[in-house]
Amino acid sequence: MLRVTTLFLIALLPTISFAQSRLSQELQQKLRTRKAISESQDKDAKKATTKSLSPAIEPLDKADEIKPHTPQTFTQAVNIAIVSKDLTAFNELVSWPTIAVRATKSLNGKVIDQFKADFLTEVKSSNSLGAQIIATVNNGGSYEFLELKKSSSTIVAIFRMILPGGRGVNYHEYQLAKTKTKNVIASDIYVYLTGETLSQSIRRNLITGLAEKDEDSKVDLAGIDKQIADNVSVIKDLTKALSEEKPERARSLLLKLPPEVRADKAIQTLTLNTYKRSAAFETVVEQIRKANPDDVFMEMLAIDAFASQKKYDEAIDAIDTVSARVGGDPYLMVLKGRMELKKGNEKSGRKLITDAINADDNLLNGYWNLVSFSLTDKKHEETLRLLKTIDKKFKVNFRDLNEIPSYKNFVKSDEFAEWSKYRAANTAPTEPKNDVSGKSSREKEIR
Repeated sequence: MLRVTTLFLIALLPTISFAQSRLSQELQQKLRTRKAISESQDKDAKKATTKSLSPAIEPLDKADEIKPHTPQTFTQAVNIAIVSKDLTAFNELVSWPTIAVRATKSLNGKVIDQFKADFLTEVKSSNSLGAQIIATVNNGGSYEFLELKKSSSTIVAIFRMILPGGRGVNYHEYQLAKTKTKNVIASDIYVYLTGETLSQSIRRNLITGLAEKDEDSKVDLAGIDKQIADNVSVIKDLTKALSEEKPERARSLLLKLPPEVRADKAIQTLTLNTYKRSAAFETVVEQIRKANPDDVFMEMLAIDAFASQKKYDEAIDAIDTVSARVGGDPYLMVLKGRMELKKGNEKSGRKLITDAINADDNLLNGYWNLVSFSLTDKKHEETLRLLKTIDKKFKVNFRDLNEIPSYKNFVKSDEFAEWSKYRAANTAPTEPKNDVSGKSSREKEIR
């Protein structure tokens, strides 16, 4: 069987390393509202949605076909499915057969038919996109709806995903369509970090798999598909070189690839990673920008790279580009605020982060920055208040604050004594006593 699970993992691999947020109480209320719908209506909706899982769909062309504040709408149905850990409900909101058809367009043969059948089975497994999103939220990450907007061909619903422990952020655009029964469903999902839709990523995954099949299973390939298949061994060596942190070896392998293959989105992503510590990185980013004016995957990857090179203005420009694409996001305001702080712009940096928390009080990375400010200002009452808020709102295990240098003044205060009493009264006996949400990552945020 040609494996399709790699595709789903690609969709879940953010590289911007900042903190997590938790599902809001509002979502829980939406779940209760959804459950309050009569059983007969719910059964009818499920029947209609199940029948709609076919390529017989068409794009939405009017924003008023979606009513954002109704519990039965697509965006809230996605949230409800994730909160209730209902993979079946999530899959009913995506036309996986449509995605399979797009991914295999112009490809024929028994192996292709088997691939499509395997793919439609795989979406029900623990490796599927829906299952991975559910696991992310269940483990302390978040998956939150941001905005509905008109694209060139349809209406898209933008969701932001933050991985547990703040290991990264990604955005998904669900390309909405309507079925013959007027149900709203996603015909594909554009993933920001890959710069392409799931169907495009699945096709590449399929092509690389076909290149390794025996002669009896060969499929006639043409154009870029054939070029990718013909260069699979070089691409594998390139990926291996990057995993072994051998950038010079990776660059030499890139030059072995034809220009058409180097223009592939996945190869461009590998190219960015190859040059991310190089002085030539900015030039490489600009070249990829010109080749992909409508994408932001290069900006997503560039934020950390520019920050690590202390090119904070360039990092801010990349953040602004992503923010414009998603229609604004408080999470990105926090990132921008941190870049301003690194530039030495204390006032503007603090304001951006404070404004972000006021706009979205479920951003843990923003709260840690507020703690950093209160520690710097030696406002011990504010530090205590923020720590208690973090403890109540988020899934965080605190390490002994005596071990963190930035708390050296706070631990001498009366407020720290109160914090210690609070923790003793509110810490479950089974909770690890010295696991304070990751020393290295948290040190970076608290400073």
